[in-house]
Amino acid sequence: MIQAECPLYKVKSVKVVPNADYTLSGVTLKCEPGEIKIYGDNNSIENYSQIQTEPVTLSSFENGHEITSKLVLPSWAKTVDNVSEVKISANSN
Repeated sequence: MIQAECPLYKVKSVKVVPNADYTLSGVTLKCEPGEIKIYGDNNSIENYSQIQTEPVTLSSFENGHEITSKLVLPSWAKTVDNVSEVKISANSN
């Protein structure tokens, strides 16, 4: 007899938000992708509607108007498509 256990996780789409500091006031930031799917503990996932990136400052954009930044996921969460980074573009207002 073979026995197998398979945990069930809830999947949820959440918005990706740049973790921008005060130096980026007056600058519009856009993440690509702007939304990702995460899965994890059913109780914890209910409290999340967005995931932030690592901190982003004005100096992050010294070499252009687009950077790559890592996502900061809770320890219990994983992304459905193994997304760990997003592209962030900056435009002055």
